[in-house]
Amino acid sequence: MNIMDNHILHQYILGMVVELKSSLKIIKRLLVFVFAVALLGSCDSGVKDKYTSIPDKNFEQALIELGYDDVIDGKILKSNISVVDTLYVNGKGILDLSGIEDFTALRRLECAVNKLTNLDVSNNIVLGDLDCRINNLKSLDLGKNTALRWLGCNDNNLTSLDVSQNTGLKHIYCDENQLKCLDVSQNTALNSLDCKFNPIKYLNLKNRNNENLYQFEVDNKNLTCLIVDDPAWAKHNWIHIDSGVIFSTNCNYPAGCF
Repeated sequence: MNIMDNHILHQYILGMVVELKSSLKIIKRLLVFVFAVALLGSCDSGVKDKYTSIPDKNFEQALIELGYDDVIDGKILKSNISVVDTLYVNGKGILDLSGIEDFTALRRLECAVNKLTNLDVSNNIVLGDLDCRINNLKSLDLGKNTALRWLGCNDNNLTSLDVSQNTGLKHIYCDENQLKCLDVSQNTALNSLDCKFNPIKYLNLKNRNNENLYQFEVDNKNLTCLIVDDPAWAKHNWIHIDSGVIFSTNCNYPAGCF
């Protein structure tokens, strides 16, 4: 190999080294960028995990007034609400109660006289008392609230109410809604039931506890037959029910009513 060939080879090797160094710099920069993005993502995730979103300004203002928050910014520290067991936010003009799901220790919730069209308490599994009266609710899912003892949902627009999973309920106030069917046969601890001012046509009260139902109010105009524990006892004690209503242990209600 002559001197000219050696020179060309040397230049070629130098060129390769320069390209390699340049590639290493690019890779290094890419690695730094990827690490920075991952770090920022981790920090952002950590911040999000610390807060609960409160999109309704009136709800957040109510929380500020109660001392759980300090500024309206659409969020609240989870640590400030996770131990709250009682919450009173009646008459605050609230449209949306989103954020209530992180009040996981809540045992009593009063959100009456607001403008709610939806209420999700499925995450509030220790809830014992719920007062959501005088809102605009069209539905109410209580399937996971098995600890519920007191329910006030009157003066809404409910067309159905399933309390079959709330077997410990003692008091139900669901008057002034749009209920046509109501089944409280699983509510064996029931002491009070107010379902007047509803177009109720089918009502199942056969809960093996009729004798302890101290308060019972219902409209009679659409009722023709009422399912009860003991027809003779019901006729003797529930004298406020129209004489035209039949008490029975089986009223042969249509399928799909309950």
